[in-house]
Order: sequence, then structure tokens, then C-alpha cells
Amino acid sequence: MLEKSYIYGPLILLTVFLFILVLSLGVKALYLTAKTYYLQKNQPKPKIKRKTVPKPSKPSTIRSIEINPEEIDRIYVKR
Repeated sequence: MLEKSYIYGPLILLTVFLFILVLSLGVKALYLTAKTYYLQKNQPKPKIKRKTVPKPSKPSTIRSIEINPEEIDRIYVKR
């Protein structure tokens, strides 16, 4: 048995490492699952706020004006 200890030692080390890794990940997964289930069960459901759609504004009515071309050179229109 001592002659093959250089084979069994790393294999046992790897096996123990993988076992602890799987065990710790499993415990963490169970903890997170229980935590989310417990929080969802005890918290009241939030009310959904509905967004109000703004009504489209109607364009203002266009009024006509009279312009005397002899008095005015340029007309500026602001949009």
C-alpha cells in the first residue's frame, strides 16, 4: 500500500475537494432558494402603477393677419 501512495494520495485529495465543493454549492443553493421563497411568501405584493398616457395636444388655431408690404421688409416666423 505504501508503494502506491503516490497514486492514492492525489486521488483522495481530489475526491475530498470535489465532495466539499459540491456540498458547499448545494448548501448555498438551498439557502438562496429558501431565502427567496420565504421573502416572497411573507411580503405583500406591490401594487402595479399604471402609467397615464398623455393626451395629444391639439394644435392652436391659425389666425390670419393683414400685412402692408410697403411698411414691412421681412417677416420672421417662430415655430
